[in-house]
Amino acid sequence: SCSIAIQTVSCNFGTLAPNATRTYTITGTLGVDATGNLVNTATTTTTTPDPDTSNNSSTSTTPMAQSSLTVSKSNGTSTVLAGGTTTYTVTISNSGDAQATGVTWTDSPTGLQITEITGGNGTCTISPTIGCTGVTVPANSSVSFTVKANVTGAAGTDAVNTASVTGGGGCTVNAPCTSTDT
Repeated sequence: SCSIAIQTVSCNFGTLAPNATRTYTITGTLGVDATGNLVNTATTTTTTPDPDTSNNSSTSTTPMAQSSLTVSKSNGTSTVLAGGTTTYTVTISNSGDAQATGVTWTDSPTGLQITEITGGNGTCTISPTIGCTGVTVPANSSVSFTVKANVTGAAGTDAVNTASVTGGGGCTVNAPCTSTDT
């Protein structure tokens, strides 16, 4: 029989004959924010004298799959016309071996008024915050959004648009992944 206390599983094997083995399979669930290595140690003890206690413990260390995000943004042109429109493509890529969930991307335009965001996944808004929340990016894949904007800046000024991504793998509030198109 086995019992579980927080992250420790204890099993009573009872009497084990010489040269016999007994196997238990233990299954668990990792938290969605788990990172680094999964370390699992099994230790056995006995009330019978054991001439070699050096083999009574074994540790397995397994790297956990992680996501690795980048963002790119482009409207495919080097100039826009004052009073005109332009369309950007925002692509969030995940080169990691784990799905990235809970990703947020925001848009910070200057000289532009965002009018529409389509594609991708998650919940997208253009007011009060421009961008999308709850985005999921599969492992070794990408998600793209189409962002339409009116050019509101005066002729001769730059239209600047920056996409910032946080969450999901490597991009944090203090160190977001960004891409700027000018």
